[in-house]
Amino acid sequence: MCLIGKREVYGVKILLDPLNMLRSTKFLLVVSLILIGLGLCLGVISLTSEPYSFREVLLYSLTETSRYSIEAYTIPNDIYEDIAVPLSPEKTVYLHLVREILVNHTYEISKGSFSGIYNVTVELVHPDGWSKKYSNFSIPLSRESRVEKSIVLNISDIVSLMDKLCKQASVKLTDFDIVITSSVDPYIFIDSYTRDESPLTHTITICVSIARNRVEVRGDLSLTSVIEEKRSIREPLYVFGLTVEALRVIASSTTVSGVIGLIAYIVLYTRSRKLDIIRDFESKYSELIVESRKIIGRTSSTKIEVSSLEELVKTARLLEKPIVKITSGNNCTYMVVDKDITYVFTVRGVGEE
Repeated sequence: MCLIGKREVYGVKILLDPLNMLRSTKFLLVVSLILIGLGLCLGVISLTSEPYSFREVLLYSLTETSRYSIEAYTIPNDIYEDIAVPLSPEKTVYLHLVREILVNHTYEISKGSFSGIYNVTVELVHPDGWSKKYSNFSIPLSRESRVEKSIVLNISDIVSLMDKLCKQASVKLTDFDIVITSSVDPYIFIDSYTRDESPLTHTITICVSIARNRVEVRGDLSLTSVIEEKRSIREPLYVFGLTVEALRVIASSTTVSGVIGLIAYIVLYTRSRKLDIIRDFESKYSELIVESRKIIGRTSSTKIEVSSLEELVKTARLLEKPIVKITSGNNCTYMVVDKDITYVFTVRGVGEE
């Protein structure tokens, strides 16, 4: 009989006994559906979750400062207590008492050091729109944390120069500005980092009014810039104690395993149905069936494929011949041999291996 044997389906050996097969296929169906459902749930959760979060980490922070301090040195007088009078946007001084103006400029950073070019330009600007460069100097810097320079402005010489220029234009000198611009183009070194920073330009204006006899200052005397460097760090997110990426892999593997199990169930279920047909057939017509281990009859016999087992039974009774059963490989063949004609019906995929 070929009803009991062993068959390997997707790497698993099972008994081909119909009862055992029925139990196995039911168990396989339940497990497969559970795996598919679990895989789909995990897949939805993992695919709707971001796998990573991003946060910024501060690598370093420093403060860049440019600062002016201005003092007007006066001739001896009874108005000001000291010869050096501080100038600011809030405080002016009489022009006729000023001998010279001292401008101190400081550039520094709070951490690390810097290299680059330090440049200072002094221009005399007339209200009509023309200007005259009064002085200019540049200093190369190497690994400094602070640079400080002083500029001395002789007001008498400057007024004389502007008066001379105005006479050339046949205009009367009444007011003009002394524009001082400092610029530092730094390459900053801090810890193990380097940074090519944009130039910091700082401009102030000393307003000289001959008509009003005043010297005033305009502009911010101090500029501060905060320089920061940040880095974005990617961190994996977790669901159920697993990374989202790992959960996606598990969901895919679980779903695929369930699908493979479902395919195996379909194959086994189809096979069990065929076994049921054979079992019922052999039980009903056991008196007609004989089993043989090899094909009998002449090789030149004419083979006729009948449409069903019932048709083969009718042929056997009509010819008063037995039904010979032969198991070959994975198939069960039933035949009725009558002289040179062999009537055959084959049930495929149910024999022993």
